[in-house]
Amino acid sequence: MDLIAVWTAAVAAPYAFLHTYPESADVETTLGLATALIFFVKIAEIASNGSLEGLLDALGFTAGGTVFWMMAVILFGAPSTTLLARTFLFSLFVSLLTFLPIAKACKTVSEGLEMVQRAMFRDRPRDEKEARVFGMVYGTCIGAWLGALPIPLDWDEPWQAWPFTVYYGALAGWSVGRVVGPWALKVVYGSARDA
Repeated sequence: MDLIAVWTAAVAAPYAFLHTYPESADVETTLGLATALIFFVKIAEIASNGSLEGLLDALGFTAGGTVFWMMAVILFGAPSTTLLARTFLFSLFVSLLTFLPIAKACKTVSEGLEMVQRAMFRDRPRDEKEARVFGMVYGTCIGAWLGALPIPLDWDEPWQAWPFTVYYGALAGWSVGRVVGPWALKVVYGSARDA
């Protein structure tokens, strides 16, 4: 269900907005709408568990992840002065796909930070839940990287504008990582019980 909700928020809502209000549609508005919808879908899912502490942890992880991804994408060459709003929205979006699942999977902040560290240093996932989260994180990163490939081509198409291709590449990578990630990590690392 989460997969369908995120894809609907990322694809259908901006498409409907662009065709309903074409005169006011720009990249920032479209990305902002899609990211806000995904944010509310994911946060509502966490809030439905009824834990205020879990919700605050998730918001903290998302904010920290946004700062992390903002620095990372700027270091990889994203515009830092001219298109800062787009870079921020993309960083928030990637944080929702990577850091929010970690916050959701962990009971405490220290456990979440430990999982972030294990994911960054490619340690073996401890169980199936962690393998699924690692799959989403790795899939998002690989998808975003592959999504950047069409940007420098000289086609001068509107869909090549920063960060459309990277945005949808990250979303596709997250989806594939969510589905295939636990299996792929099991192939790479072996069973979690073998640890």
